[in-house]
Parts: sequence; structure tokens; C-alpha cells
Amino acid sequence: MKALQQLGLSQRGACKAIHARHRSSRERPSTKAQEDAHWAKRLTEVAHTHSEHGCRRLYEDYGRDADPAHDEYMNYKRFRRVYRVANLQIGRRRRRGRAKIVRGRPLRRAARPFEGWTLDFIHDRLFSGRAVRVLSMEDEFSRSGLALEASFTTVDR
Repeated sequence: MKALQQLGLSQRGACKAIHARHRSSRERPSTKAQEDAHWAKRLTEVAHTHSEHGCRRLYEDYGRDADPAHDEYMNYKRFRRVYRVANLQIGRRRRRGRAKIVRGRPLRRAARPFEGWTLDFIHDRLFSGRAVRVLSMEDEFSRSGLALEASFTTVDR
């Protein structure tokens, strides 16, 4: 912006040329933002002692561990805002992968289609209450369904 001003543009014109807010050069952080930065630091300390807890559980920990001499009461909305400012979000849990070892022996993966199949029974009940059992068979490599064999169970319990 200084370079544009040296070329003879006003501050307003320079801001317009670089698509910046006119006030941003003179703006100071608000007192709320300064306070949030202080609380974000305090919250980070609490989060490191309870690293496995998310926002809700951490809010309970903060309320329980708060020192009345140093920590003021903070409602949940403010706590959540400071939690986001401090960037303390925990990543989502990842789904477990498929089993790699069964009974001490590593599983052999299918390398091409029709090398291995999986069978599974699926149970369900009809609206009338009658039980249905379906045998599903699929190719292990391509995950394509080979067969579905459905029948009613012979003995209803």
C-alpha cells in the first residue's frame, strides 16, 4: 500500500486498487479478541491435561478445575468460541480397517477376481413377524455380489 501511495494514490485509492478494507491498516484488535486470546492460552493448558476430551467434556473439566482467584465464569457459548479460536478441535475418529490377522495367522488377500469368496447370513423379520434368512455370497477382490439365496427359517422362536 505504501508503494501505491508513493505513486500518488491516496490511502483510499490504494486500498481500492488492492481490494483491501480502508480501516484495516489502522485497526487494532478489539478488547474482546484480546481477552479471548488470554482465555485461549488458559484453555490450551486445560486441554493438554485432558487431551482425550472434546469441547463439551473440556467445558465440564474447566468448570471443575477453575481457580476462582484467576478464572472467571465462562458460559458454554463463549467457551465454544474460545475453543475454536485456540484451534483445539479433535479430529474425527477413523473407522477400523479390516482384520489383518486371524488366530495368529495373517489373512491372505485376493489378488484377482474369483480367487476368494465371502459368505454371510443376513437375518430379518417381515411385518407379519415371520423370520427370513438370506445367504449372501460376494467376490472378495471385486466386491461384486455373486448370489443371494433367501428362504424362510424353518423354526421360528
